[in-house]
Amino acid sequence: YGTDALDPNESHYGDWRGIGVLFANVRHFSIENLHIVDSHGWGISLESCTYGEVRKIEFSAYMCKKIDGMLHNMENQDGLDIRNGCHHITISDITGRTGDDVVALTAVKYDGDFPGGCLCDTHVMHNDWTKREKDIHDIIIRNVVAHSYLCFTVRLLPALSRIYNVIIDGVIDTSPAIKPTTGTLLLGDWGGYGENLPDSMSNISISNVVCNSRHAVH
Repeated sequence: YGTDALDPNESHYGDWRGIGVLFANVRHFSIENLHIVDSHGWGISLESCTYGEVRKIEFSAYMCKKIDGMLHNMENQDGLDIRNGCHHITISDITGRTGDDVVALTAVKYDGDFPGGCLCDTHVMHNDWTKREKDIHDIIIRNVVAHSYLCFTVRLLPALSRIYNVIIDGVIDTSPAIKPTTGTLLLGDWGGYGENLPDSMSNISISNVVCNSRHAVH
């Protein structure tokens, strides 16, 4: 719904350009003290990032936005996405509300799909998995006080890859009683993003979860 709406020379797919903060292949990093409002897509996305910290982030997204007096849908307003190849990252003190998942570990291994950095993909890195790690591991998620309007507060999504050594401690789903959302924790996937491996998830520790949505753990 911007100046490029319906322009045949512009891409009309969500892609990496709509991500608020995008890190790829970064070691020893810190992202903190941000308030991300009405993101065009995901608020923060990390690809193959290691040994870092994301803390004190507030999200304000509603899955829609009023533009020129009309309310328009806005898709894929995830808060924080940890993606393939990420490990040894601590996430803490996440607050607010998002249109899509608040915190998502998305280890989705695409084969032969769009090349990284194209205008139809949220990945900026290549998808040659012989040259980069596909799994997500050694992640700590603490003190998430938030809710999603459409999906889950914390989501673990391994498809043709693995997620392991994850601590989830202290998740309070703030979903309003008048409109409880889908769920607080989503572990796994029904196969829509790719095959679920037999060992897709292991060493997952969950504690201190308060659910105000329809499902505590799905």
